[in-house]
Order: sequence, then C-alpha cells, then structure tokens
Amino acid sequence: MSTVVDQTKPLQFIATNMVTEMDGKMLLASCLQPLTLMAGKVTVPRVPIGDPLCFEGLEIVDGAFTIDAGIVMVTGEANPITGANIVASLIMAGTIKTDDFYCGTVTGEVMEPPVGDIAGSNFAAVRLADKKVLPTDVTITCDGKTVTDM
Repeated sequence: MSTVVDQTKPLQFIATNMVTEMDGKMLLASCLQPLTLMAGKVTVPRVPIGDPLCFEGLEIVDGAFTIDAGIVMVTGEANPITGANIVASLIMAGTIKTDDFYCGTVTGEVMEPPVGDIAGSNFAAVRLADKKVLPTDVTITCDGKTVTDM
C-alpha cells in the first residue's frame, strides 16, 4: 500500500486470497498479513508481524471489488515511513487485472499519527510463487510502477 504521505515507502502485506462462487456471485475472502519494515526501507526485514487483517464476503463484479476495512490498526514495526503505530479508516477499491495481479486505490483517513485524508493512495498485489521469496522491486500502482531500496 503506497500512501500519499510517502509513495516510495509502501506498507507491505502478504495477501492470502480465496475466490468462491455462491448463489451466482463471485466472492473474495482476503487476509492481509503485515510485514515488518525498517524506517526508510522497502525490502528489510519483511517478517510477518501481528494478526492479519481479514475480510470476507467481498463481491467481485466485472473484476472489481471493494474492501471497506473500517478502522484498522497497523503496528509501527510495519510502518516504513515513521515507525509509529497507524490507526486509520480505509476503503480499498480494487480490480483484478490478471490471475497474478490486482491493484487499486485507497481512500480514508489516518487518525494516528495525525495525517488526515489519504485520497490518492494506491495498492498493488502480485502473485508470489513462494511466500519466503519476496520481490526486491515492490509494485505500488496499477500501471506497474515499482520501488526498492537504493
């Protein structure tokens, strides 16, 4: 998740997704496991931390879905921008582009630390062949823009 606060320092998660069909509707269940990041870094150390943020029953219509996450808390150990705990209300509007890639926009408000509106933020997810081998170029937008450590 690349925020307008600093797009070059994305918060990172390992997403576990399952799509099912029920009553003629395609439904997405998604769990987002936060990864640790050193302040100012993109690729280190990226170790799972805390409980995943899980969402179920998300309807997929023409490849599009919305995650209204409500108010979530992400530990400061997963915040590469300031290292502070984050409390935010988030809505992620995504589109499945291929079997290996989905992306979209993030709107909402960061309440702690006080940042405010984060409209203009983005997220992108690429399929991992192995959850233990994370890419060094982290995709942050639907057009494939990536960031990495210098």
